[in-house]
Amino acid sequence: MWDDLCKDAGIAPGKSIYSVREVSAVLGVSLSTLTRWNEAGRLRSWLLGPRKKVIAREELQRYLKEQFDG
Repeated sequence: MWDDLCKDAGIAPGKSIYSVREVSAVLGVSLSTLTRWNEAGRLRSWLLGPRKKVIAREELQRYLKEQFDG
């Protein structure tokens, strides 16, 4: 499911981590929404270096499964 959404948004599928900007574009939500989801534990992100937040592919797949199957 994630790979199809990436292709639709023009983002390269198949990576192991995605920047929050890429995820924002694919899911059609703002960066502040992703921050709120992270703080609430809905979609976890991690710092990769001092300024770059990323979200793991496995976390995105878990989130989407929860949203559509849950």
